[in-house]
Amino acid sequence: MALSVNFLGDPRAVPETDEEEWGGEVTDQLFDLLTAGDLFFFLLAGGTIVEKEARAASTLAAGATLTQTARAHEVEGSGGAVTLDGTTPIAAGETDGQRLRLVGAHATNTVTIAATGTAAGLNGNVTLGLHESIELVWDAGNTVWEEVSRSH
Repeated sequence: MALSVNFLGDPRAVPETDEEEWGGEVTDQLFDLLTAGDLFFFLLAGGTIVEKEARAASTLAAGATLTQTARAHEVEGSGGAVTLDGTTPIAAGETDGQRLRLVGAHATNTVTIAATGTAAGLNGNVTLGLHESIELVWDAGNTVWEEVSRSH
C-alpha cells in the first residue's frame, strides 16, 4: 500500500518499503526533484554543484528597514548615501540559520548598516559601495543577524 505525502507542493503516492513494483511514481518523483534542483543549483563543468543565488534589487531611504525577499539583495541608497540605523535596519529572519547576502550596487549611493538592533551581530557598521558585500546568518535565539563575512 502506498503512503500519501506532499512533495514539492504536489500530493504523491510513495511506495512502502516492502513493495516491489514502484512503477512510474518513483520516476515522477525523481523528475520533480531534478526539476526543483535546477531552480536552486548550477552544475559546473567537471561535475561541481554550486548554489544559485536569486537576487533582488533594493533602493533604500535613510532609516529604512531592509526586508529580505531573495537570498541576496543588491542595495543602493535612494538619491545618495543612506544609513540604516534604527532598531530594525534589517527585518528579522524567519528561521534560524537563514542566510542573507547584501551587495552594493552603486559607487556613490552607498548603504551603511549600523550594528544596532537586528543588525547588532555585525562586526561594526558596514558601508556597501559598488561590488562590496556582506554575508549574514539569522540567529533566532538572539534575534540578530550575525556577520559571516564581508568584502571590500
